[in-house]
Amino acid sequence: MEVNQLEEVLGIVREVSRKNESIGFDYCVSEDDEVVRYVGSTLNPLCVTQVIPLRLVISIPQVRIPALLTIEAFTKGENISNKPEIEYLLYFAGSRQIKQTLEKLRKYLTKPYLVIRFCEETAEESFKKIPKGVKCSSKEAENALKPDVEDIKEFYELEKTTEEKLLKDILTLINNLKLRPKT
Repeated sequence: MEVNQLEEVLGIVREVSRKNESIGFDYCVSEDDEVVRYVGSTLNPLCVTQVIPLRLVISIPQVRIPALLTIEAFTKGENISNKPEIEYLLYFAGSRQIKQTLEKLRKYLTKPYLVIRFCEETAEESFKKIPKGVKCSSKEAENALKPDVEDIKEFYELEKTTEEKLLKDILTLINNLKLRPKT
C-alpha cells in the first residue's frame, strides 16, 4: 500500500474512532436461527439491526466501523444501497457488489450469530437497544468470539494474509471501500 493511501486509511480510522461514541451501538450473541427475522432498518432516525455469523468476527471494531461508515454514507448521501442493513453488509464485507456480498455471506450464515443494533446519535435511547424479542445467549461478545481464521481469510479473499495481520488487513479493506470513488 502506498504511503499516501496508508495515511488516508489511518486518518479515516482516527476519524471513525472519534465518532465512535456518537452512535448508539448494542450487540449480543444468539444461538437462535430466528434472529434473522429482526434484520431491518429505519431511516428517521437511522437505526439498523443486522446479524453476522460470529465465526467471521475477529474483534468488535470489525463490526463497529462498518456501522459508523453506514451512518456516514446515509448522512452524506453516498450510500450504495437504499437499505441501510444492506449498506452495512457492504462495508462489513469491504465490497460494492450487493449480490456478490449477499451470496458470499449466505455460505457462512450459521449459528452462533452476532446480532448488532446501531443508531445515529439523535435516536432515542430505547431505539438503540437490541429488540426485546431477540433471544440472546450472551452480551459478552468479546468473550464469545471464536473466529474461524480460514473462513475469514476466504470471506475477505485474504488467503495469503498471516493470522497476525488479518484484523489490520480487514480494517484496511473496509476503510478502502470508503476511499474508492463511487462507480
